[in-house]
Amino acid sequence: MLVCPVCHHDLHKQEHRYTCKNHHMYDIAKEGYVNLYLKSAKTSGDELAMVQARRLFLSKGYYTILQQKLINIIKDLHPRMIVDAGCGEGYYTNAIAQALPDTTIYGVDLSKRALKYAAKRTKYVEYVLSSIFHMPIKAHQADILLNVFAPFAYEEYTRMIHDKGYLICVEPGTNHLMQLKQVLYETPYQNEETMHEQLSVIDRIYVKDQITCPNHDLQALFMMTPYYHKTSKEASLRLESIEVLDIDIEFVITIYQK
Repeated sequence: MLVCPVCHHDLHKQEHRYTCKNHHMYDIAKEGYVNLYLKSAKTSGDELAMVQARRLFLSKGYYTILQQKLINIIKDLHPRMIVDAGCGEGYYTNAIAQALPDTTIYGVDLSKRALKYAAKRTKYVEYVLSSIFHMPIKAHQADILLNVFAPFAYEEYTRMIHDKGYLICVEPGTNHLMQLKQVLYETPYQNEETMHEQLSVIDRIYVKDQITCPNHDLQALFMMTPYYHKTSKEASLRLESIEVLDIDIEFVITIYQK
């Protein structure tokens, strides 16, 4: 299903590399992912601190409720092929692969740091270093395009799925992490839910829970959010002084079709 990013012919997997009929070759990294990004990826994707913070936080099981809900939704759709666009460290991707061992799954991300971690932990996902706006995957092949907190690349996502395929998007709910924002900002704001009107909405599912975070996990959560680079030093210090915080988590899962 992968295509050469240079000539766009099919790639064929050999023991340690992918090749096309024009003899373009792409080595599979020792961790198990393949780099199909033509530009330099040295500084692409999430920074190391954010990747490490996300790994730490997710490994504690705080978002297991979302992970399990996604698995249940996807199982009911009986997919043969899934593309996880913006898969990061593979927290959701690897869990889905374990739950659906007969499904072909591709994880695509631009962070080499994240893919190294993801690929080392499974043999059942094809991890690809690439932009999610130009994925080196054949068109109209995916039963499901999964997007968990990643940018929404409408044209590319709809190119991926076949005419009866599904696009599953996860975004923060209205009050997601509200208590964290109350510590950081004088006027905490609610998140706005989005709706992509070019697509048909099959279902919209809300997942809610409350988690209790001690300080070290709270700092990891903060670092993996967009707030980290937008918050004043004073507010960051205020968060550092909190020993434990109860936080509402809220996710919106929207299932679309073309």
